[in-house]
Amino acid sequence: MSRTNKGILNGFARLSTYLFLGSISLLTLFPFWYEIVASFSSSRAINSGEVFFWPVEFNVVPINVCLTTASY
Repeated sequence: MSRTNKGILNGFARLSTYLFLGSISLLTLFPFWYEIVASFSSSRAINSGEVFFWPVEFNVVPINVCLTTASY
């Protein structure tokens, strides 16, 4: 195999590795991101399935309850 073919194959292997690891990272981090987004969204928006990537009907009351209630 010539030197150019090895370089192309090496670049393809590196690219596929980065794409694979990037997709695994996104799949791993998404549930944590969803919990953060859901904690800032209203319960109506969560129950109706409107929340996906950004908070809907921004709400800080649950955070305030968690920070001010002694049982948490």
